[in-house]
Amino acid sequence: GDGSIHLWDTNTPHTQPLTIFAEHTREAYSVHWNLVQKHTFVSGSWDNSIKVWDPMNARSLITFREHQHVVYGVSWSPYRADAFASSSGDNTVRVWDCRIPSRSQTVIRAHDYEVLSVDWNKYNENVLVSGSVDKSLRGWDIRNPAR
Repeated sequence: GDGSIHLWDTNTPHTQPLTIFAEHTREAYSVHWNLVQKHTFVSGSWDNSIKVWDPMNARSLITFREHQHVVYGVSWSPYRADAFASSSGDNTVRVWDCRIPSRSQTVIRAHDYEVLSVDWNKYNENVLVSGSVDKSLRGWDIRNPAR
């Protein structure tokens, strides 16, 4: 891919996207809508970056550049409007807070191989699950990720 993200209105017969978001320099691999603050979404890319977007603005609001490899998965917290998690080919899962964009809040050395996916537990705001190339799933309590 060219790194662009296309936003479509599926309720209308448009042949063109409503907006094209074109800041990633390599393929955008994952996108996820903010389920709490419904006017933002997050994207992860093969350019190792994560971007937060407002669909009414074609420019990203925040860019995060801490992963050392492709960002395979991004997932907004279903509980906290400013928090999301990411998974990467650098074998980590990271938790981010948009109010503190200078660094991730939590870094979990999740697997021995690339981490392809991450998602939040819908019943416990502190629990994540990650999936890896090593064919394993692991659960994490972000209050104590070392366990």
